[in-house]
Amino acid sequence: MRPNSPPPATYDSIYCLFLTTHNSYLPSESFIFTIMKRIMHRIWLAIPFLVLAVLGWAAVMNVTVASASDKPTAADSVIVVPEPVGALLIFHDALAREDYVAARVVVDSLKAMDDPQMKPWMRVMRATIILTIAIDFNVEERENLFHSDLKAAARAFRWTLEQEGEESTPERRASLHAVLGTILLLDAQWENEMDGDVLKSLGPANEGYGEMKAALELDPDRMDALLGVAAYRFFKSNALKFLAWTPFVSDYREESIADIRQVVATFCPAQAGAVTTLAWALIEMDRPEEAVTVCEEWLDQLSNPRHLLEPYAKAYFVAEQWDEARDSYDMYLEAIRSGSQLNTGRLLGALNRAILCANEQQDWAAVIEYADEGLSQPLTEDVWSDYRTFHDGFERYKRNAAKKLAGDGQD
Repeated sequence: MRPNSPPPATYDSIYCLFLTTHNSYLPSESFIFTIMKRIMHRIWLAIPFLVLAVLGWAAVMNVTVASASDKPTAADSVIVVPEPVGALLIFHDALAREDYVAARVVVDSLKAMDDPQMKPWMRVMRATIILTIAIDFNVEERENLFHSDLKAAARAFRWTLEQEGEESTPERRASLHAVLGTILLLDAQWENEMDGDVLKSLGPANEGYGEMKAALELDPDRMDALLGVAAYRFFKSNALKFLAWTPFVSDYREESIADIRQVVATFCPAQAGAVTTLAWALIEMDRPEEAVTVCEEWLDQLSNPRHLLEPYAKAYFVAEQWDEARDSYDMYLEAIRSGSQLNTGRLLGALNRAILCANEQQDWAAVIEYADEGLSQPLTEDVWSDYRTFHDGFERYKRNAAKKLAGDGQD
């Protein structure tokens, strides 16, 4: 670990960002649906792997969790959870390296214990892996298991909150609220990103935000909760900024950016997620130069900077600094290609931006090279629905570049 890199999830919470990239929506969608989809997608730019942070905090706090029966009663036992610090650290490291095989080994080892004390945590960790792979690689696998895991885990933590009431410490209740908030946000993210059901995702998303807000009110020093609340408020305010002049919509963007900067300035596991969130927020505020500064300060400090490379390149692109933007997209493309599994959708999105940069530079040979790579990718049905416009664009830019090289000069 680098000396300045954020510490692992042992005694504090972590908010490693889960980034998704496409920003387009269908022109045929209704106005309200379009706005809500934009709100939810921007929120997901900052939805993290809360699990690692919250589980780490809860483990060392010996948070009690009720057993997860379908219909909890007063007879249900309250379980004192042991401190699986070693498992949490291995799980965190595996996900940070995008080594999903190693992450699964940790979950399988907890499952093999057949210990009811560990089941709620095992379920949340397993659901996290399922969702991570689903979004990262555009594959929908084990959806039923994902939902059943979250449902059982949510029952356990809700029941525990009800049983303990005001008797437990504020820090303990904050941990329970944070875990429950994590579960709800994971559920909402699946509904929005994988099923494309924006309206259905609003319920668990708002409820999850409420749980994270409750955690922050109980324990103002929780940086993971502060980041989650700030990110949610920023992207929602940003999506509704055109209504900020009305008495019904408040603009929390600057206040949220200040909160995110506070997390960035705090040496804690949430720091890495805050950096990426801040970069995206500054781009949304049309302050790309500030976003570049943030990214350059942190790129060498993160163990896996792939998620930060995207806003880094996007900031240069927005600023129309084509040389720097293309160099940055080349770095991002290399990170995508070298991943444990190729995400075709993410690759196509980055190639599209690289083509636009090369086109502005009038580097026609590079345009053709990028376009050929994109056109050579096998498009599954899911990828085609999300990136269907790229194929025609690649063909068009390739034809134009070939004409330029041939001396025709016509578009």
